[in-house]
Amino acid sequence: MIHVFYGLDAAGSTNALIDAAAPFYTLSQHSRVLIKPNIVAAKREWLGVNTRPQVVEAVIRRLQDIGVRKITVADGSGVGHSASEAFRILGYDAIAERYGVSLLDIEKDEFVSLQTRCSGPFRKLQVSRTVAESDFVVNIPVLKAHGETKLTCSLKNLKGVMPKDMKPKFHSVDLHRAIVQLNSVIGADFILVDGAYGDLSSELGGNPVEMGIMAAGSDPLEIDAFAAASIGFKPSDIMHLAHYADFRGIDLTDYQPEVRELNRPAEQKQFTADTGILDRFPCHVTAEGVCCTCRGNLIFALKRLQERGALTHDQHFYIGRISPDSADGFREGRSTRILVGDCAIRRSAEARTVNKPSQTLHGPRDQKSPTIIPIPGCPPDPGKILQSLISNM
Repeated sequence: MIHVFYGLDAAGSTNALIDAAAPFYTLSQHSRVLIKPNIVAAKREWLGVNTRPQVVEAVIRRLQDIGVRKITVADGSGVGHSASEAFRILGYDAIAERYGVSLLDIEKDEFVSLQTRCSGPFRKLQVSRTVAESDFVVNIPVLKAHGETKLTCSLKNLKGVMPKDMKPKFHSVDLHRAIVQLNSVIGADFILVDGAYGDLSSELGGNPVEMGIMAAGSDPLEIDAFAAASIGFKPSDIMHLAHYADFRGIDLTDYQPEVRELNRPAEQKQFTADTGILDRFPCHVTAEGVCCTCRGNLIFALKRLQERGALTHDQHFYIGRISPDSADGFREGRSTRILVGDCAIRRSAEARTVNKPSQTLHGPRDQKSPTIIPIPGCPPDPGKILQSLISNM
């Protein structure tokens, strides 16, 4: 069963859900509790992308009320900043000092290698030693859309417990099955979804929608199925959720999580995610196997370029670990190819080596040889994307 509370009051909603779910009854003063929020952007008050600090603070207070003293708040890096920097900007440092809890930048932790327990691209995965050795894990994701997986909630939020170099590797393979493999080796004992504000177009924020939804439970399948339905998806629409159900031996065809609503607004709003933001620009974009930060930087740059009137139909942007079929487009099609990031540049070079087209980077623009603009970086800086395009206009 999952419990749902509607409202925007972080502390009030959190307390109501903890009262209903009663998740901490097994804990003692000696229990090592780890809280894993969803910290993506190091921007204060960027609603719809980060777990609100007030929710984490309310959980800490409830844990300390029952005598728990060993509490760690942990996450990995997000957009443009380390977790350490994000903790400071978002106010987590102040919370840690106020309550005497620990903050952990997971990238600075030791890691342990764990054997995966289901089929997928990895035999073993590295995860934070502190997370793996905790007695109790509280997972606090944000309910929001995702450009590649459509939904990001409890299952995908655990991706932050891995070392930095593992995260892009997830996007170079079957991301959906990789997420399931991660959840086969590490899990949460209590899940608290912060859906008061959520971005319905991107995991990186910028367009928060006041949804006023918070949910709590212990089963990620129930939680993420409810989250998917909340923003207009069937559970089976979310591939990593479908694979996770298969791993659990559960048929999603008629799957309905048991939901207990603690309150109900007079008017029940309907929300619909729209993750096709890259399709709304006048240029063409091929994005495959793209890391969140790389995708977000491109979207930011494209918005600024569109404001300048600098995007045209004959521009083709390539970003991520594009497939061989997509790489064929390097030698035919649109007249201007923009390779955004090291992965796209590397795949482009591989395609040119195999196909040997008559073109060179920054080569002369004529009927036979298209203009190719490489923009290196991992991830490429949005300002660099802007400048590269403007200087080649």
